[in-house]
Formats: sequence, C-alpha cells, structure tokens
Amino acid sequence: MEQTVLEIQNLCKNYGSIKAVNNLSLKVEAGTVYGILGPNGSGKTTTLGILMDIINPDSGNFLWFGQPSTKFQRKKIGAIIEEPVFYPYLSAIRNLKIIADIKNCNYSEIERVLKLVGLYPRRFSKFRTFSLGMKQRLAIAGALLGDAEVLILDEPTNGLDPKGIAEIRQIIMEIAGKGITIIIASHILDEVQKICTDVAVLNNGRKIDSGKVSEVLSETLLIEVAAPEMKKLKAAAGKYKSVRNTKQEADKLIVEFSEQVQADDFNRFLFSEGVTVSHLSMQKKSLEKYFLEVLKGS
Repeated sequence: MEQTVLEIQNLCKNYGSIKAVNNLSLKVEAGTVYGILGPNGSGKTTTLGILMDIINPDSGNFLWFGQPSTKFQRKKIGAIIEEPVFYPYLSAIRNLKIIADIKNCNYSEIERVLKLVGLYPRRFSKFRTFSLGMKQRLAIAGALLGDAEVLILDEPTNGLDPKGIAEIRQIIMEIAGKGITIIIASHILDEVQKICTDVAVLNNGRKIDSGKVSEVLSETLLIEVAAPEMKKLKAAAGKYKSVRNTKQEADKLIVEFSEQVQADDFNRFLFSEGVTVSHLSMQKKSLEKYFLEVLKGS
C-alpha cells in the first residue's frame, strides 16, 4: 500500500492582486520523484516556501506523513530553496559540521553524504574554491544530513553547464534509488521528464495538469486526416475509443489520441462510419509543443 508523504489541500497565497498559489491540491506518494513544473513566476518556489513553513499561506493546508507540519515532521525533510549558502572560508566538512550541529545529528553521517554526492575527495577544500555544480552538490549533502526521508530541491540545475546538470541528475537518481522521496521544482521540461516519476504542471499559481510523467509528458500521438465532408469527419473521429481531442487546421483534422493507435484501424473505423478519407498521416506532438499549449490554454 502506498504511503502519502505529502498532501496539499486547496492552498492559496496572494501578494496583493497576484495569486502566487491558487487553490493548489496534490498528493506525493512515498518513493516517488515528484516534479513541480512551470515557468518562472508560476508559484513553484512560493509553494515550497509554504511547505517548509517559511511562508504563511492565506488559506488551505498541507500534511506531511498524514500530520500537520511540526518541528518533528520537518526533521524528516531536507530542503534547498533558492541558492545554497555556506561559509566561503570554511571547508566542505566544516560547513557540514555546522549543519549537523543545527540539525542535532551525528558527525558520522558527514562522510556518508559527502561520498553520496561525490565530494569526499574535496572534503577539506574551502567552499569558495568550489564550482557552481560542486556548491549545489554540497547543498544536497547538507540537506540529506539527519537521515532525511524527503528531499526538496528548488531548480537544482539552475545555472549549471551540461556536465554539472548531468552530475546533479545522476545524484538525484542515486538518492531516489535509496527510497528517499524527492520533490523537484523546475521550469525545464527535459529535466523533469528525465528525472521524475510524477509531475504537476503549474501556471499562474494554478495546477493545470498532473499525473505520471509517462502519461502527462509523453509524446502524444496525432493523426492528420482529411475528407470531403469535414463535419461528418469530425463527428466520426470523435466516436473513436481513444480519441482525446480533435482540432481543425485549414482543410485537415488533427486527431489526438490517449494511447497508441494503428492508422489502418482508425481508417477502417472512419470507413465503417461512412467517411472515406482523402489524406491520412501519422505525427507526434513534441513535449515542448505540448507544454506551451497547456500553458497557453491556462
């Protein structure tokens, strides 16, 4: 049976006339890598701030492990919101000792988390000598101290070069492999698709889509079809079992399906409905196009 790690119920936060978080509800199950995807200003960071009790919501509530947020519950959660902050003149290991003191956890954990993020060989190097990617990895190490059951990451690859992005992605996947639930806020579609198991798409503070990444962000199958009688074609296409949506573009009908379909099967179905097609071709909608369309529609 799945355990719900986080449940958000009708969360709202306004800044004057701006609805930063607008009636947001979602669930995060244990062991998932949950992506909160949306453009800048969509409410991702505000939502994470509320979840960590940094920002007070105007209404709604949220539960960690089935309980209201408390200091005890937050001990199970490691978070990196905004940019990582460390003492630049101290070594990696000394900075982590300070975090361990704050979290009241044993120094013996430091070696484990440094090895996990690949910084153990640089444990005595000063923070100011680290690259941006190394700084982000040290921040992840600090968030994991205290045997965190949940890791929250706000734009974890922001500003990194391709090598740094690949390193952070690999670390996240290794952490997830240990059973830790990870919540990632990102505006990068490719990042969420490659790392996450589940996703919620936000825009202007509202959730506009959510579900398994394999379903929500999968490349959608399209068939472009034309027939002499467009009205009759539309009516027939709409009856097909897995049709999600139809859209007329000039003299052609773009048919979107919720699952894989064979062009021959669809053609035979249309013929059985009295429609003889003059044109039929298979297409795939790109993830980028899907994302832009969802945001535009919201």
